[in-house]
Amino acid sequence: LFTSEYNFSALVFTSSGRSSGATTKFQDFNNFKEKGSTVLVATPGRLTDLILAGAIVDYGLGNMANPIIRGLRSMEVLILDEADRLLEMGFESQINTILSFLPKQRRTGLFSATQTTRVEDLVRAGLRNPVRVTIVETDEKISLIVRFILMHRKEKILIFFATCACVDYFYCILKGLLSLKQSKRIQRLHGKLNKKRFDLFTKFKNTSK
Repeated sequence: LFTSEYNFSALVFTSSGRSSGATTKFQDFNNFKEKGSTVLVATPGRLTDLILAGAIVDYGLGNMANPIIRGLRSMEVLILDEADRLLEMGFESQINTILSFLPKQRRTGLFSATQTTRVEDLVRAGLRNPVRVTIVETDEKISLIVRFILMHRKEKILIFFATCACVDYFYCILKGLLSLKQSKRIQRLHGKLNKKRFDLFTKFKNTSK
């Protein structure tokens, strides 16, 4: 992951760092202290080690003498990738330690292949007002969209697809699967509808729920 992130950093002008078991914690700590970083890719265990290593290196000068902790206090975005696997590997305590040093006002992205009780507990502990995005298998996509529309029949709904052809395909499918009353409310909008798309968008915007 760091190799890819390092290559991208040349495009977005960030200073980057990584922290894992490949180097000693004191090497990582001193490297971060000397160079700093705007993007840090780390394992939970090593990042926790760096927090503790800072207390040793700085001989008890206090938390804010630790550059790792200073960096965490000003963090704006936290990404927890493969959260379910991190918890399975026993990193729950380390993750909670890291979260305790982060500012409350931050953006957090939590990605997990499964929705376990432990992941839900982590969501409640680490995220404020979370927005949930759930991915289903390809063969379940249409039924999920239909269920969602029926559950929110009094709301306005925008559904995005990758291509104009996909829009046309799902438009026809949904018109056929939903009731006559519901299907009349379905419209399609894409770049090939040059003359109609502005009128359709205006109609959607002005339509009451």
